[in-house]
Amino acid sequence: MSFFQCAFDEHIKIECLPNAIEVGRRKLDDIQLQMDMLKQAELHLEKSIAAWEAILHKGDGRREQG
Repeated sequence: MSFFQCAFDEHIKIECLPNAIEVGRRKLDDIQLQMDMLKQAELHLEKSIAAWEAILHKGDGRREQG
């Protein structure tokens, strides 16, 4: 019986719980790592956008075209 068939059956089987806990903890670790990476990417992008806006808006914020 596969992990999913065992762990998510209507009636939880006690023999499945050790494996379910192990798989669940690994998945939770993966999710938390992804969330941390996304938060770092978000902060980096926010800083980059602010820096780009500062460059663009030097002086009166308008660049002469011509």
